[in-house]
Amino acid sequence: MAPLESHFELTTPSIAMTPRPTGRNLLPILFACTILASTHAPAQGVDAYPGRPVRLIVNFAAGGAIDAVARVVGAKLADAMGQQFVVDNRPGAGGNIGADAVAKARPDGYTLLVTLDTALTVNPSLYGKLPFDPAKDFAPISLAVAAPLVLLSRPGLPAATLRDFVTLAKAKPKALSFASAGTGTAGHLASVVLAQVAGYDYVDVAYKGGPQALTDVAADLADFTVLSFTVTAPLIKAGKVRALAVTSATRLAAYPDLPTVAESGYPGYEVRFWIGFLAPAGTPKPLIARLKRRDHAGARAPAGARCARRAKPGYGGQLARGVRRDHRKGCDALVENRQGQRGASKLKARRCQAPVRLTPGCADRCRIRC
Repeated sequence: MAPLESHFELTTPSIAMTPRPTGRNLLPILFACTILASTHAPAQGVDAYPGRPVRLIVNFAAGGAIDAVARVVGAKLADAMGQQFVVDNRPGAGGNIGADAVAKARPDGYTLLVTLDTALTVNPSLYGKLPFDPAKDFAPISLAVAAPLVLLSRPGLPAATLRDFVTLAKAKPKALSFASAGTGTAGHLASVVLAQVAGYDYVDVAYKGGPQALTDVAADLADFTVLSFTVTAPLIKAGKVRALAVTSATRLAAYPDLPTVAESGYPGYEVRFWIGFLAPAGTPKPLIARLKRRDHAGARAPAGARCARRAKPGYGGQLARGVRRDHRKGCDALVENRQGQRGASKLKARRCQAPVRLTPGCADRCRIRC
């Protein structure tokens, strides 16, 4: 803070000459102090931020894609800002528990949310009344990752391709078990949409998170799942699970032999997810800007800039349109299939809310292998 002498001409009157302060002659002094504080205190606070560890609340289980992204980005932010960014997993209710904790946190930059898109875009239509408002209770910081999903089957399932899988599912209605990472998650919606388009049915088994669902599929305890490559890549390469198709519009460079769902007989099918960083509403804009700058700096680091396909400039806007399209399909499919969704009977009168708008941020430079 600049010395007071630079703002006021100070004198040192004798005690005898000092007038007794009254309410009237104190007003100019109080006004000057208010202006001085509002001019210099915020800037000083931003420069000193963060002065203590920052908590990154992940609203899904540890070991999944969201958790992995939070830890990678948190480490980059810690290196860039000289303070710890601690991951705090708060799974449950499709991401609502963790999101609500951040929505009600003090907006001082020390509690941030790392979330899957569906927690903010689908849950308002899937659940009843949420304890938070996705459109008003958060201040977007940036996108971290935008990526497709992969349809996986257990190793013992007699289906080598997606066409074989659909044929088997149609021959045995509700005989196949789907290991869901949670109601309303991207993988859950992707599976429901595909089942509706292909014309088969199955039994939905909800797990606490993606890692738990994947474990049971690999152990032949569940028939199939739809998850991100972040958590499934090691098991795919080891042959512990079988990759049947990717949900992107085109094949991935990292998996050139893996066909898309669209080219497997379902043209137009495309589902992807994004992971975003948000702060509680009311967080000072200078703090948001500082986090965004440091976040982008982390994205440029060589160790954090690996992706199967880099996002192009302006990708954030394209992603927002795609998410709205995919999630409208997902909500419609949930209504039609009625797979035990909470409030499904009320969904017909509602549509998925538009996604919370995030700046392109790190979606322009994916930082982990999708």
